[in-house]
Amino acid sequence: MPLTGTFVNFAAIIIGGAVGLLFRKGLPQKYMNAVLYVIGLVVFALGVKYVLASQQVLVVIISVIIGTLIGTALHLDERLRSLGDFLQSHIRIGGDRFSEAFTTATLLYCIGAMAITGAIAGGLQNDHSIIYLKAVMDGVTAVFFASTLGVGVLFSAVPVLIYQGSIALGAAQLAPVLNMAIIPEISAAGGIALMALGLGLTEIKKLNVADILPSIFLPLLIYPLIEALTGLFS
Repeated sequence: MPLTGTFVNFAAIIIGGAVGLLFRKGLPQKYMNAVLYVIGLVVFALGVKYVLASQQVLVVIISVIIGTLIGTALHLDERLRSLGDFLQSHIRIGGDRFSEAFTTATLLYCIGAMAITGAIAGGLQNDHSIIYLKAVMDGVTAVFFASTLGVGVLFSAVPVLIYQGSIALGAAQLAPVLNMAIIPEISAAGGIALMALGLGLTEIKKLNVADILPSIFLPLLIYPLIEALTGLFS
């Protein structure tokens, strides 16, 4: 079943977040801030790793520029944060940081290469090993995120379910034409977004990370175009 791994990932975030909430009241603010800054550094380093794995840097550059323009025009970051505010106002739990928790956790869990490659592997080959590993990592991260940012982290499991599930189902349909060489470039574009997210978590620079998200999917179009042009002029 293509969605098995995604369902496991969904449950891991819920469980990890619930455990984190149990620790929240007993953890002083200075320790919560320290954990959040360290997570930000790890996220930034992970983004750098994905970018360095690119085999076609031009594809990544073009994808990020065009994708960010699209995301900015569509106000994606503003819409995502508005969704967090909407949930907070209607659910009336989580305190002032609900929207921040929801937005930050959603971006972290959806942007990474494992979300994309794992969902694709599940859709193409019914292989959920990558997503299972991601579920463990997300569950552990959810413990620390929920302990520092609050209950909004648990609600990020819903976008993860929709996002990874859509990729898995889409991969199953696109299996005959999907070029796996594009995956590193998709991951690299996501790496740029992770670096931006890491800068925000460490409070070095707040960026509209969600506006970068369209970049992740543009290599599907840009990569074949660059390959065709390279072959034409070689």
